[in-house]
Amino acid sequence: MNILKAILEPIKNLAITIIAAIIGLGLLYLAWSIFINQDASKFF
Repeated sequence: MNILKAILEPIKNLAITIIAAIIGLGLLYLAWSIFINQDASKFF
């Protein structure tokens, strides 16, 4: 059980990091789109 936890912990941390990166890039892309278009009305 201890070995399994030692294997799964880094995988879980990696998954969290990847998900956070995807969300971060998505928000960055959305902000960039608004900045480029200068038309935030279609997002709200």
